[in-house]
Amino acid sequence: RLLDNGRMRRLVTATCAGATWLDELSLTRWRDDRLLDEDGEFVFVRDLESGVFWPIALRPGRVPVEHGEIDDGPAWFAITREHEAIVARLQTWVDDETQMVGRLIRLENRSSRRRLLELTTWHEIVLDRPQAFAAHPAFSKLFLQTECDHELGVVLARRRPRSPGDEYPCLGHGLWGPGELEVETRRIRFLGRGGDLFRAHGLRSLEPLSGATGNVLD
Repeated sequence: RLLDNGRMRRLVTATCAGATWLDELSLTRWRDDRLLDEDGEFVFVRDLESGVFWPIALRPGRVPVEHGEIDDGPAWFAITREHEAIVARLQTWVDDETQMVGRLIRLENRSSRRRLLELTTWHEIVLDRPQAFAAHPAFSKLFLQTECDHELGVVLARRRPRSPGDEYPCLGHGLWGPGELEVETRRIRFLGRGGDLFRAHGLRSLEPLSGATGNVLD
């Protein structure tokens, strides 16, 4: 499903993978793989008592889906997944008047006990023209900078211009809800050795994320 307001486009696949573009720029990375469909923007739920985590998606992560369904309307797309007696519904849309993608997450506990849950969002930032990033991804990443405003609950990413005429937008990502905000903008520190998102160190470890920002290089 393609959600579009004329400038910003959000592609959502049947598994809730996909990416976002603004005009001619890729904001996040996505590689089309019709077999696995495990690349894009994801939200993970983790049970802090058991350590079990899973994506709000119907296929990625090699975690069996107990129950899942897709729903959509004229300008939104939603996916619902039940796992470990937790029902998670993720609805996404592109704002009509501003260059913003919205996501609303609802969690329902269907077990007979209290649950302490954590939400983690994953985006691989590009902020570059797709052709330029595809030609030299490692070089493109060298110019990305990040910072975090904990008071507002927002992570900011920007691309340093390589020449006087270059202009790039600033990408902001916020997660609002109860609980403390943790941040990790270094890809290698979040994924760990081997780089598998669905076995990521940042999701398996109970230690807080490092909060690393700045010239993160990757």
